[in-house]
Amino acid sequence: MHQHNAQSCQPLAERTGLPLLHIVDVAGNAITEQRLNKVGLLGTKFVMGEQFHRERLRERYGIDVIAPSEEEQSLVHRIIYEELCGGKTKT
Repeated sequence: MHQHNAQSCQPLAERTGLPLLHIVDVAGNAITEQRLNKVGLLGTKFVMGEQFHRERLRERYGIDVIAPSEEEQSLVHRIIYEELCGGKTKT
C-alpha cells in the first residue's frame, strides 16, 4: 500500500514542480550522517509490520532495520493510539 502511494505521488510533484519529502529518506540521511548502519523501528503497527520502510532504508542507504516482535508491535501501536494520541503521558 505505501509503495503504491509513494509512486502515485510522483505525478503530483511533477505537476506542481514541488519536491516530495519522503520521511524514510529524511531518516536515512540523518542515520547516515551519524554513521549508523543498524537502527530500531518504532511506529504504528502498519509501519513496523510492513517491509516498505525497512526495504527503502536497506536498498537506498545500506541500513539494517530491526522491528519489534508482533506482540511488541501491538503494544506500541496501542500506546500510540490510546495513550499518546489521547494526551496520556507519564513523566
